[in-house]
Amino acid sequence: MKKILCAMLAVAMVLAMAACGSKPAAPAAPAAPAAPASSAAPAAPAAPAESAADKYPEKAVKIIIPYGAGGSTDMGGRVVASCLPGFLPGNYVVENQAGGAAIPGTLAVAQEAADGYTLGYNWYASFNFRPQFMETNYTMDDFTMICGTTIQCNTLFIRKDETRYTDVASLIDYIKAHPGELNFSCGAANSWQLLVALGFLNAYDAADKVVEVPYTSARESALALMAGDVDFALLETATFTAELKSGDILPICSFETNPNDAMHEGVPTIGELGHPEVAEVAANRIVICGPAGMDPEVVAKIEKAVEKMSKDENFLLLSKNCNQVIDFKTSEECTTELKEGMDEVKDLMIAAGIIK
Repeated sequence: MKKILCAMLAVAMVLAMAACGSKPAAPAAPAAPAAPASSAAPAAPAAPAESAADKYPEKAVKIIIPYGAGGSTDMGGRVVASCLPGFLPGNYVVENQAGGAAIPGTLAVAQEAADGYTLGYNWYASFNFRPQFMETNYTMDDFTMICGTTIQCNTLFIRKDETRYTDVASLIDYIKAHPGELNFSCGAANSWQLLVALGFLNAYDAADKVVEVPYTSARESALALMAGDVDFALLETATFTAELKSGDILPICSFETNPNDAMHEGVPTIGELGHPEVAEVAANRIVICGPAGMDPEVVAKIEKAVEKMSKDENFLLLSKNCNQVIDFKTSEECTTELKEGMDEVKDLMIAAGIIK
């Protein structure tokens, strides 16, 4: 019995000693205070988004020429399309939409999105001349004028074997001495060249003494002149590139203040003949344009690239080879020139009998 009691006392002592040797659990450490908001690292500023002008042109740009392939306007437009990538890298695709006095092709540009990926290569006459007397379904306000590139040279031509007259003075004398005998052509009916021709003939009081013969194109008029079907023609100089070089056609008067010297050596201007007002009628410029509402930064980007291109020796040489006279104008200059000339063109059309 004593042995059992002793064992129990020993166990109790061991337990007591263990309890005495254990330490109470340490209280939980207080949570660290949250760092103040100001101590957080600032977020990196977001990179500015690229604008439409920064990315332009990121896809192909279509250039609509409202005239047939192979003509002088088409050749000039293709020189622009081939040289422009050197100054504004991109893919430029020419599309000819000929016919209808250039109205369908002009209207097509106005109906496209104003994102800069459809442009027009077109004459002033499509904006300040035709809308005043033809059903165009557009006005100048439906377009953005981006810049001017080329000034048109018009010339009065006769055949090389013509003996009845050899210059402007003898032509006018013959017209007045033989009223109704001579005819002439300016290409398509109601063309800009017709306005120039009537301005010229009115200046000499001879408009009612000759008959106009319209054709579907300037080239047809040229062929008719060479065949003897018309007696004289007033057409864009570039229409006769090959014939002028060969001497088959003779220019007797230029209607510009800055004619293509290579094609007009020794040929008097209408101003030099005493009628500078007719040269004002003849002023017709090619513009690169787009639909109304284009991003001004995109417009400025194209304008600056074309301005640089217009001073490039290779571009100037290629343009000269297809009889394009380069005369750069800014977007603002073209817009102002067109708007200010609208009433003047109307007055000239009334005087020429095209409208009343």
